[in-house]
Amino acid sequence: ASGALSLAEAVHVIYQRSRLQGTTKGQGQMCAIALGQEAAQALLAELGLAARLAIAGVNSARGVTIAGDPEQLTILEAALEGRNLFYKRLDLDYAFHSAAMDGIEVELKDVLAELEPREGELPFCSTVSGKRLSGRQLDAEYWWQNIRKPVLFESAINAILDDGANIFVEIGPNPILRSYLNDCLKERAIEGRV
Repeated sequence: ASGALSLAEAVHVIYQRSRLQGTTKGQGQMCAIALGQEAAQALLAELGLAARLAIAGVNSARGVTIAGDPEQLTILEAALEGRNLFYKRLDLDYAFHSAAMDGIEVELKDVLAELEPREGELPFCSTVSGKRLSGRQLDAEYWWQNIRKPVLFESAINAILDDGANIFVEIGPNPILRSYLNDCLKERAIEGRV
């Protein structure tokens, strides 16, 4: 959408990411929990799960996504239930943004090596870095980091809010991001619309 990649390159990235991530099916699952990043990290450490589960997404000050082994997620969920904290196991058989993806790094970088990203016509705010990036940075290494690193949704939204935007349109079949966007607006005491 920003113009950093041609349509053919964008389709190539989408296809290769999906194809390769699909090979990790069965290596883990994910759970959305109603805790911010620091509280989630503290809970994982307290439960001895920090080495086995990963924060896969920092969605807002009140929500992160955790990825890893299903049995370890069950231990985390029991602790959350005992503390009356919301959680929801996601209906997928993948542990995106975690060590479960490590096996696809070499092939992904290889199949995306020919990308020729350019500056782009619109600003691009990345959920990999949590800030605005030049379109020229959307090379094979960027797309590997996009798969492996946590999604920094909250940081990216805060960068957009810093630029003065306060109206957001989520395009998709389900309003998954609406509550996180509203959390970000509320946290910053910014009037906005989602």
